Amino acid sequence: MIHSMTKAEVEKAGALLIDTLKEGEVLYPSILLRGTKEKMKKFLLQVIEEQDCYADFYYPSLKKEEKEHFLSGLSADEKSYIQRMECTEGKIYYPLDNEICTFLLDITAREWLFSSFYFIKNRAVLWGNYQMAFPLFCENEDVREYYRDLACACGLQTEMMESQK
Repeated sequence: MIHSMTKAEVEKAGALLIDTLKEGEVLYPSILLRGTKEKMKKFLLQVIEEQDCYADFYYPSLKKEEKEHFLSGLSADEKSYIQRMECTEGKIYYPLDNEICTFLLDITAREWLFSSFYFIKNRAVLWGNYQMAFPLFCENEDVREYYRDLACACGLQTEMMESQK
């Protein structure tokens, strides 16, 4: 069973939590990461290798009809994976490993259900994409530069967010 966590638990672990894109743009240095799913996966797996990470997965919060619709767009393997996840309402955060990262990135990349990814050591949050553009909000400028360098090394394009130009 893949255990889920509450917002309070992931916040206690050190996650940088924001409620809206606008809030993130106002409060934190940010960049936009663009690239293929494969390059984004390389980036995320590198981050996971270096530090504790978490992700949100809103499936437990969906209404019954929304869950049915969501499941209808998944492969048999993906449906099987969800059955291994603790899906308790109010507990939408999961510790990241390679397997859960790959699953959540796959459904996020195809814009089926968005997840955000929370990085703890170098505090940042990577929001789900729109057309393979992922906003990354960082605790400070040094952290932003760290992730910009890592993203470029993974073949991703980086650009300043509109509000930070």
